[in-house]
Amino acid sequence: MPRISSVVIFASVLGGCAPKDTVPPAVDSAAPGAVAATQPLPTSPVGSWRWVSVVTPVETIQAPTTGQYTLIIDDSTANGVADCNRLMSKATWTETQLSFGPIATTKMGCPPGGMGDRYLKFLGGAAVWFFRTDTLFVDLMADSGTMRFVRTE
Repeated sequence: MPRISSVVIFASVLGGCAPKDTVPPAVDSAAPGAVAATQPLPTSPVGSWRWVSVVTPVETIQAPTTGQYTLIIDDSTANGVADCNRLMSKATWTETQLSFGPIATTKMGCPPGGMGDRYLKFLGGAAVWFFRTDTLFVDLMADSGTMRFVRTE
């Protein structure tokens, strides 16, 4: 009997030692039964990002392959590129919320097929941020969509 209680106590102690800032293991659909390694959760949206897509209630919009759609967030500012124009804004975030102040841009005439204006509008509607692995998701106000970014660093 003492052996069983020692195992239970040992398991309880180990269970309490797990880092609190890790993502629970996820199942990899490519390999049934496989478990992905845990990743530390980022604590802020600070970093260099490339816009990939936005999912709205009515459509999924992929970022165009023409032009650039980047976002670099540092301590209090955001800058990047919207198609062929540079952007700059104040960035404010908490543990879950994200917002950008008025977004200033250059006024270059971009080639046809770009989405610079829509990208800026999406950024202006930022409300909540979260991560899944190394992908940044930004939920837009009033459940109007979710932007997806991948790290470029």
